[in-house]
Amino acid sequence: MPALQAAPDTVFFGGPIITLDGDDRVAEALAIRDGRVAALGSAPDILALADANTRRIDLAGAALLPGFFDSHSHANFIGLQALSANLLPAPDGTGNSIGALQAILRKYLAGEPRLLEDTGWLIGFGYDDSQLLEQRHPTRHDLDAVSAEVPILVIHQSGHLGAVNSAGLRAIGIDAATPDPDGGAFRREDDSAEPNGVAEEYAFFRLIFSALAGASDSLKDDMLLAGTRAMASFGYTTAQEGRASPDTLAVAERLAARDLLPIDLVAYPDILTVDTLAPTGEYHNRYRVGGVKLTIDGSPQGKTAWLTEPYHVPPAGQGPDYRGYPAIDAATSRDAVLRAFAQGWQILVHANGDAAIDALLEAVRAARAAHPGARHAR
Repeated sequence: MPALQAAPDTVFFGGPIITLDGDDRVAEALAIRDGRVAALGSAPDILALADANTRRIDLAGAALLPGFFDSHSHANFIGLQALSANLLPAPDGTGNSIGALQAILRKYLAGEPRLLEDTGWLIGFGYDDSQLLEQRHPTRHDLDAVSAEVPILVIHQSGHLGAVNSAGLRAIGIDAATPDPDGGAFRREDDSAEPNGVAEEYAFFRLIFSALAGASDSLKDDMLLAGTRAMASFGYTTAQEGRASPDTLAVAERLAARDLLPIDLVAYPDILTVDTLAPTGEYHNRYRVGGVKLTIDGSPQGKTAWLTEPYHVPPAGQGPDYRGYPAIDAATSRDAVLRAFAQGWQILVHANGDAAIDALLEAVRAARAAHPGARHAR
């Protein structure tokens, strides 16, 4: 046990200290000084280092672990989920049927939620069609039964699909003449081109960005704070904001300038939306930009991931040869990775299906050949 020049600020004792170091050591107590681990050892030895000003925390049998470093998430999206109606299925919610989703939304609407007051939209998050009794996504007709006047958006558990009611379609301006965007699709009624309310990938992103377009700066701040606080409550000390939009970057910078972030937040803006970037390895008030993010395909849960072989059970409206689809074409993927290597930017890539992974590998091979000395992009 090292000797300390001064008494520790905090000591933890009364439970196993799981170090997760290379030797898998487990200690009885831990001392903290100036925000760093200062000593590790037996409870009597560590407690002997304390003085009258030392904070003593008795774990009461609980284990103490190093903080978790989030390698892939969207802190802002987690905040939106925290503020939305909870549509998760059991055991995390009660959203196990479309009727249950409707009941949750009605109860949430009756409470006059802040999201509705601020944006004009009723938003629910977390439904999973594969765990609904009906084994399908809720459509605009199902959501119309909750309200025909208030725009409603429900977000799939994957964050890659969602559905709106008829009022929501009207508010955004989506109808039978609206074409599907590249890298996305508006699902249609069985007997017409009328949208049924369900949207995938870039079509879904149009829904959510439209619903949140009128959000106040105060709500945007609170969403990101709610997300980082939620992650902190589960032991994360570093959160990621992957595929960050320019608007979310502005929110993170604003919160960092006011020193309000409860844990470290590292952002990776969408490379297709940024012209310049200054990544840094140092945090300023718990915030830094780590690199860029590229998204090549979608979600296996939503069956929008891009595969080389057909899905065993294709989604509604698709034939037996359906393999999902890319979010961007191969040239865009290649150019984005080449750009990251050329700039020395770390690049994180969303590539779920094996066809998407093949496109990524091809892009990386081309980038390595063009920029063999690139370091940060590896």
